[in-house]
Formats: sequence, structure tokens, C-alpha cells
Amino acid sequence: MRIRSAILFFYLIYSFRALAQPSNDDCQNAIALPLSSNWCSSFAAFTNLGASASSFSSPTCFGNAGNDVWFSFISVGTDINITIIGNQSPNAGGTLLSPETALYIGSCTGSSTLTQIGCATASGAANIIDLYKGGLIIGQTYLIRVQSNSNDGSFKICAQNYNATALPGSDCNNAAVLCDKSSFVVQSVSGAGIDPDEANNSCLGGLGGNSESNSSWMKWTCDQSGSFVFTLTPNNDPDDLDFVLYELPNGINNCNGKVALRCMAAGQVLSQYPSPCHGPTGLNFTATDQIEGAGCSAGQDNWLSSVNLIAGKSYALMVNNFSATGNGFQVEFGGTATFQGPVADFSLAVTDDTCTNSPLQFIDNSGFAFGNISKWTWTFGSGASPQTANTMGPHSVSYSTEGQKSIVLSVESDKGCIISDVMILDVDNCCETQNVNPLIVDAGPDRVVQLGDSIEVEAYLSFFDWYSYNWYPNSGDISCASCRKTTITPVDDFKTYYVEVLTNEGCISRDSFSVEVEKNRGVYIPNAFSPNADGSNDVHDVYSKMDVRQIKSYRIFDRWGELIFQKNNIPRHYRNFGWDGKFKGKKMNTGVYIYAVEVEFIDGVIIRYSGDLSLLR
Repeated sequence: MRIRSAILFFYLIYSFRALAQPSNDDCQNAIALPLSSNWCSSFAAFTNLGASASSFSSPTCFGNAGNDVWFSFISVGTDINITIIGNQSPNAGGTLLSPETALYIGSCTGSSTLTQIGCATASGAANIIDLYKGGLIIGQTYLIRVQSNSNDGSFKICAQNYNATALPGSDCNNAAVLCDKSSFVVQSVSGAGIDPDEANNSCLGGLGGNSESNSSWMKWTCDQSGSFVFTLTPNNDPDDLDFVLYELPNGINNCNGKVALRCMAAGQVLSQYPSPCHGPTGLNFTATDQIEGAGCSAGQDNWLSSVNLIAGKSYALMVNNFSATGNGFQVEFGGTATFQGPVADFSLAVTDDTCTNSPLQFIDNSGFAFGNISKWTWTFGSGASPQTANTMGPHSVSYSTEGQKSIVLSVESDKGCIISDVMILDVDNCCETQNVNPLIVDAGPDRVVQLGDSIEVEAYLSFFDWYSYNWYPNSGDISCASCRKTTITPVDDFKTYYVEVLTNEGCISRDSFSVEVEKNRGVYIPNAFSPNADGSNDVHDVYSKMDVRQIKSYRIFDRWGELIFQKNNIPRHYRNFGWDGKFKGKKMNTGVYIYAVEVEFIDGVIIRYSGDLSLLR
């Protein structure tokens, strides 16, 4: 018996832990991800087991409203590629089946403040998805929502946040031209282009069929001679990536006569976990071989030796996803050799005024020694007007909000490569330097209130003029968020409220106060009544204060447990709704009965009350 009890206790504890609600079950508690150009979590780092469905509407591509979990990140680049990896073989990301994900901008305060900007869902039996989105604002906070369209479980996240280069093509002639050795992500791969057998003069040829299946081509011209290595990491860990590094003897715009310098055709061994010939591959400084053929023979490790690039010569890299999953890969370059490309550079015109609502001028200083710049793409950061521009400039920009701003300039050369520059700028709320009176706002002291009570609050100002006001966060408990004086009916304990005042000159002043809500539930249920038609105490009732939302259920039983009176969902302000001492129209005898009442309070708490009720005549 003791053994059974111990087993049962262990099972209950295990079940409780397994079904525990994740900390990021709701948007407000999203887990912050430390993104970079090549960030990935560990295997099964996150889970939606025990999560509940969100109160936010289902994203456009989701099958239904599932048990979602939330993540956030501050963008460090203009582009992001999010990969959710569930139950994959042999190198599983977790146990999640058919993942779905959505990308948002905004805040979690309500549906109107959260905007979906991307959505992806797994197709068929796939348990991995990629979601790509460009045009992000550096320094802006974004939210990621993850759920399953099948079975909940654990999963791995890879989220690469970077400044975009040109997208690779599937043929050498339309390959992406690279400006420099910045890391980037190929979001997905599909098909082998117009010529699916361009790599037939390498170790990928002669293997039966075409030498390419899902290929991506990129090329560049060397600027400064030196060593060259690279790492290719599949977004889907078990994918088998093959590659060929070519020299283009006739220049970057002519792929005829290309010469294979390195060739990787090694494949994974699924029976071996982990296989030495799957996952990351490329060139490094420790490998000695220049070619690895098909299969995964003894001595093959999925890596080839480095090469030396020569200034002025052009090169091409073809990467083939032999696994044909459609998932992309990450690219990281190393070594001392450099690529020819424009220099993205800009400056802020000399000013001693980097204040809100003051015009700032950004000047392009970019150049390209080997060609011309054909395109400029500016992103000026949060609160900017204008938000973007697509000409050389100069551009005059003002900011409606203070804080740190990330300004990005991406330039594209006439040879098709793209490179970016980023400036971090601190914009201040400079009321005093703008020769206006400094505004000070006081929202008053912290307060203690009873649940259900309202408080009058006022923005006390150092001087009066025409302003706009904003009280927040507002979850329906603030009667007028844009008024100087307003009424707040707090529900959440120890909540902090803010008031923000904006002057005509664009200056902002803020203050806050906290509210402690004491929850002394205001419910009184008499234990006796006398339905004798004397006008006093003729109906048994439930008396409540303003902290009650409704009486969910009101039931009366006789001493044998038979239900003799019932009402449901009674608004708080109703009176004389209770029992009048009759059952099926007949007066009941004096005696003791039982009441059972469920009360729902305005903070969502439901409490059950029960006790004896004496009927007196």
C-alpha cells in the first residue's frame, strides 16, 4: 500500500509539473530573446504545454485559436528570419507538431494596439516553419507568437536578425552579388533554376540526375587578397547541405568557364546520431581536403580547407539543399580577404539641438570605387517623420518621441549588392532649451482603495495651457484617458498608473502613482427571513457592494437535499430576486433550509458561499 501511495504521489507531482502553465503564456509576460545575426536557442528550450488560448484574435494563417506562448525581441537589424523547430528526425528541436507562428508590432494593452506583420504555419506533416520579414525598425520591440495546429510540446527557436543583402538566385547568372562579408540568412530554397545542372563539372556531377535540386548562388569580386573561410548552417538542423566554390575567370558577369576550387558532396548517415556529415559545413583552417564525395566515408567530417582569394578576381558559391526540405541556411564568412562593394556612410548635419520636434538633417556620404550607387533606402527609426526615404537626400527628419533612435541607410550598387550603415542617435525632450517654460506634472500620491471603489485623479500642472493628456495603462478601468481629471476604478492590486502631458511645443512631462487594492469581499447573506407579507424581510436576498459583478447562481435546498429554488446570472444591483419561501406556488413550512451561492467579483474571482437558512412565519 505504501508503494502504491508513493507511486501515486510521484505521478501527481509529475503531472502537475508537466502541465504547469508556461511563464510566457500571455502577451504581457513574453520572454525576451537576445537576438543577433545567428541566434538559436538550445533544443527543446521552450514549450506550450500547459498554455491557454490567448485573448487576442487568431492570426490570419493559424488553423484555430490554440495554446499559444509569446516572445519579444528588440530588433538589431532590418530583416528577421524566424525558424520554429518541433519534432524533427534525427536531430529533434523538441516534441511540438505542426508549429504555427506570427510576428507582431505594438503593445499588449489591447487588440487595437497589436498589429500582425507576418504569419507562417507548417504544411503537411512538417514540424518546422520559417517566417521571414523585412523592413524592421532597429531598436523597435516586436512580438512572436507560437502555437501548434496539432499536438502541443517543446520546441527550438532560431531567429536571425540582420541587415539584408540581395537574395540569392538559383542560377549563376542571377546570383546575388555580395558587397562585404556580413552574415545573412537565406530564408528558403526552392528549385534549381533555369539550368539545374550547372554544377556538373564538380563532385556533384555524375551522381545520377541533375547536380542541383534546391540551389542558391551568390558571387563577389575580391578587393584585398587574403585567406577565406565560411560556415553554412542549415535552419533545419538535420538538413544535408552541399556546396561548390568556383572561380569566375571571365569576371563577375560571366559564368562561362567557371573552375571548381572546393566541392562538398558528403551526405548524412541517418543511422548515426549525430552524423558527422550533416548540419554545419563549409571551409575552415583545420581541414586539409579540397573535396568530399557523396556518402560519409571514413575521414569525412563535412569540412574542406580554406582558400586564398586574389584581388580583382571574381568567385561564386553554390549551396544546394540536398535534403529538399525547402528550408534555408545561415551564411557566415571569415578570413582576411575582403569583397568589393560600396561603402554605406552618412552623417548628421552639425547641430546642437537633437530635440523632439526639431528638424535634423541626414547627409549621405556613401561611395563605390568600382562602380556607382543606384539605390538608397533610409529608415529613420521610431517616432520619425518621415519614417523612410528612397533617394540620396539630404533628408530633413523630426521625431515626435524622445529616446534612442536607430537610423539605417542601405545602398545598392549598379552591380546588385546591398550594404548598410547604422547610426544610434539620442533624441531628448528639450523643453528648457526650446525657450519654453518647463512643464511639471504631478499625478498625486500613491493610494489604497477597496475593491469596487473609484478614485478621482487629476494631473496637477506647474502652469496651465492647452495640452493633450493620456492616462495609461487603460484596461477599461479609466473613465476618460484623455482628460486632465478622470475617474479610475482599480481592479488589479499594486498597479501603477501613468499620466503623460504633451504641450503645444511637443514637450512631454510624465508622472505616476501606484494603487493598492484591498479585497475585503463585500457580500452579506442573511441566515433567516420571514415571508409573512408584513413588508419586512419577506424575501431572502444576497446583499453586495460595488466589488461584485454578478450573482452567478443562487440555490435553495431542503433538509433532504432537494433543489427547491434557483436563479442564475443576477446583476449586482438587483434586489428581491431571492427565495420568497414558496415551492411550486405553495408556502413552505418553517424550518431550516440550505442556501448555496456563487458570487463573481469584478476582478474575476468567483467565491462560493453556503449555510443554513431559517424560514420563520
